[in-house]
Amino acid sequence: MKPVAYPNLLLLLAFLPLAQVGAAQFGKQGRHSLSFGGRIGHPLGGFSAVWGGRMAGYGGQLIMPMRVLPLGFGVQYDRSSLGAFRTDVPIDVPYLDATEGRLVVRSSNHGFHAVTRFDPLRGRFVPYADLLAGWRSFSLRSKLTVDGVDGPLEREVLQRGSAFSWGWAAGLMVRLKGPLYGEIRVERSYSGESQWTDPGSIELDQDGLLNYEERSSSADALFIQAGISLRF
Repeated sequence: MKPVAYPNLLLLLAFLPLAQVGAAQFGKQGRHSLSFGGRIGHPLGGFSAVWGGRMAGYGGQLIMPMRVLPLGFGVQYDRSSLGAFRTDVPIDVPYLDATEGRLVVRSSNHGFHAVTRFDPLRGRFVPYADLLAGWRSFSLRSKLTVDGVDGPLEREVLQRGSAFSWGWAAGLMVRLKGPLYGEIRVERSYSGESQWTDPGSIELDQDGLLNYEERSSSADALFIQAGISLRF
């Protein structure tokens, strides 16, 4: 596959401030921000064609300023659920009286991104624009629990997949009180092709074996996040 100039450029822009950490000075008052909120995701492109469901989860950003330019850099983590499968299954464990457990299988995706932020304004209303570059991973995890037993009896990672990811976001913070702001942001995410599990395909067969279908597509999506932010 030929190199794609566009995502490489975004990756360079997102990580450029990290290369200048030694020269940059931090601490310009009012520019640091720590955000957290709930997210809703809408699949786009090949992701929508193959799956077409909705995602719900949470995300957070930590942004630190540069001293001179109206730019900040930081990191973002987000997690969204694609869906879950739940069923009761028989168990045979010698030291337990229980004969049945609860099996839950969850399909989810996780984003890990470096962020470059442009936010030149101060005051009650703070708009901003972000460039993001990193990767997005998918996982299928199972958990078996039994009544009367503290914690899960068994955990297992059944499937993993990941791909390079990049995108942009635009947001608005509105001061509520002191350093506390309400925040809403819209994020457009692009990615390479990755393997993931369709939660609608998960089932338990007559022999007690877990069956599911693996899909392969990009993970392009549009996210809306709403939450709070601390600026200090």
